[in-house]
Amino acid sequence: MRKILIAAVVGLLIAVALFWWRERASGGDNKRQTRLPENRVEPESPPQPGVSLQIDAEHEVKTYAGTPLIFSVRFANTEAMNAAAENSANAYAIQVIRAAAAAGKIPQERADAKISVLNQQRQVRPLRLGDAVLSWEKFVHFAQRLPDGKVQPLAWPLKIASLPQTPTLTLDATATAQLDYLLDPAAAAQINPGEYEIVAAVDVPPGPNVAGDHWSGRVEAEPVKLSVAPRTSRLAPQEEENNDLQVAQYYQAAQDWARALEAAQRALAANPRSIPAQILVAEIEEAQGDRPTALQAYQAALAEFDRQYPDSYEAPRYLIRKIRDLSDQR
Repeated sequence: MRKILIAAVVGLLIAVALFWWRERASGGDNKRQTRLPENRVEPESPPQPGVSLQIDAEHEVKTYAGTPLIFSVRFANTEAMNAAAENSANAYAIQVIRAAAAAGKIPQERADAKISVLNQQRQVRPLRLGDAVLSWEKFVHFAQRLPDGKVQPLAWPLKIASLPQTPTLTLDATATAQLDYLLDPAAAAQINPGEYEIVAAVDVPPGPNVAGDHWSGRVEAEPVKLSVAPRTSRLAPQEEENNDLQVAQYYQAAQDWARALEAAQRALAANPRSIPAQILVAEIEEAQGDRPTALQAYQAALAEFDRQYPDSYEAPRYLIRKIRDLSDQR
């Protein structure tokens, strides 16, 4: 998702930079007549989804044989995000031009011409996948990229954590979606130690069954590098903590709260100053309805954050919001 959001921000910066480049390129030449471009024509085909893959919330993962894993596939409508960002940049540029014209810095005629161009809004088109016949999660596939560059279907038995609430996914400039797939400990134990490149793809074959306003085609996420090491009888304290955190997150995604809490508490025992472990304990207690214990755990995580990062310029907003919300419910 980080890459998708970065792409949207880059689109906004490019739009602003392009406006100022045009402004400087035409500056001082009041005699030249500004030509209005023809009305832009949007392509008729639906926008392509932006897809990203993470394993245990990372793009490069080191784990041990037998440690369960979470494969997260995220979806966004990057075209709509970029269109909305450009429209926002143009709206800001219009304000700047109007202020400049009011101050006499540019001729009103030239300002009006530029505003006329910038007022041509880019269409923010929705992206749709799936229907009542074939739900959208059915189009997600996983593969392994081999060292020679070839790609083969991933043979690992991944199970979706929870099915989508609706069979059709609709994404605009603000909506995103995520599907989590679980690899349980027994299946993870069957993976041979080694280096892997895992790819997620969305593949919608074109055909008469695909509605005209639905996207069809194939798009792949950037591969995730997965390193699987043999499990040793005893891990170093830091490795033990990280492994227990992975296990806790897996059982949290599987909503097996007892095992999730047990693993999170093991991670906290391995490192009592672990903020991620303390947050996991809080989230699991909250999910089970034990709000007082969850509040105490969030407060402990915040206190530990303040001890470790006393000069931090960025407040831990997630912890602050959680503490506020649970305090309000008391």
